[in-house]
Amino acid sequence: MMATLNEQRETLMATRRILLESGVAGLCRAKNEKQAGAWPACKD
Repeated sequence: MMATLNEQRETLMATRRILLESGVAGLCRAKNEKQAGAWPACKD
């Protein structure tokens, strides 16, 4: 069964969000804690 265009779009958006979040988390880990504290996205 083919996914509808809307379903495909939702899947793509979810995938992009996951990749973006994991990318930001990776950047935070790559920096030391003092620098990471300046990143609002670093909520660890």
